[in-house]
Amino acid sequence: MDLFIYSDESGVFDKIHNEIFVYDGLIFLGKEEKDDYNRKYLTAEKAIRYGKYSHDEEQMGVMN
Repeated sequence: MDLFIYSDESGVFDKIHNEIFVYDGLIFLGKEEKDDYNRKYLTAEKAIRYGKYSHDEEQMGVMN
């Protein structure tokens, strides 16, 4: 089985400079699952880019 892990962080892990640090990530259990979510992401990104959703809907997450 292939395991795909994607992670991202925002801010500096240092209370002196930033009070909040955000770390998130995705784990996919196999290439098929990763490819499926990639297609969903690209579809949502195109819909947002071409104005299909309002700003409020974008903030709520169009991939649900």
